[in-house]
Amino acid sequence: MGSKNIFSAISLFFLYSGKQLRNIRIIGGCLLAIGIIGMITIGSIVIQDTAKNNLTPKGYPKTEIL
Repeated sequence: MGSKNIFSAISLFFLYSGKQLRNIRIIGGCLLAIGIIGMITIGSIVIQDTAKNNLTPKGYPKTEIL
């Protein structure tokens, strides 16, 4: 009798998490898009500083993004 209750609880958990999976995918996609946009903007600033030789004596960009 106890094992039946455990399996029913596990099956209910998987059914509930299946509905929530769509929300997790949407949130993950948003975070991925924000990360890619941030990577492109910060990367372009660092590349511009390096191309213009706008570096500190230690080799870091003077904009201090890093």
